[in-house]
Amino acid sequence: MNGVVNNTTQTGKPFCGIFYHAAHLQDARYSGMAKAPIHRRTFIRQWREHRGYSLDRLAGMVPMDKSNLSKVGRGILPYNQEMLEHLAEALMTDPASLLMRDPTNQDAIWTIWENASAGERQQIEAVAQALVQRRSTG
Repeated sequence: MNGVVNNTTQTGKPFCGIFYHAAHLQDARYSGMAKAPIHRRTFIRQWREHRGYSLDRLAGMVPMDKSNLSKVGRGILPYNQEMLEHLAEALMTDPASLLMRDPTNQDAIWTIWENASAGERQQIEAVAQALVQRRSTG
């Protein structure tokens, strides 16, 4: 495996411009040991499950090989901006949320915000502004 890994999926669709140098893949190979992340973990799997998508379905939407998609989600392979943008579009979120926000955490402020109606969002904003103003004047 020299240079670049095949740049298409099994269906011949492009990999979203994701190329891995063979020397880098050395780090991602394992010899029977548990696969530990070597890159930053993401919340791709949580977002995928939150939207009710199978790994096959999301891989076809991106398009990307499902094995590599799983490895990116677990931190075994790296991601890039283009990949995050395609995944975010498919998962109906933004790229930053794939890295920073677990949609299954029902107590997180962004999950509360996402589930709030327009009227409730106005109330949330008013309460937040009142708290910040009180803190800065008090």
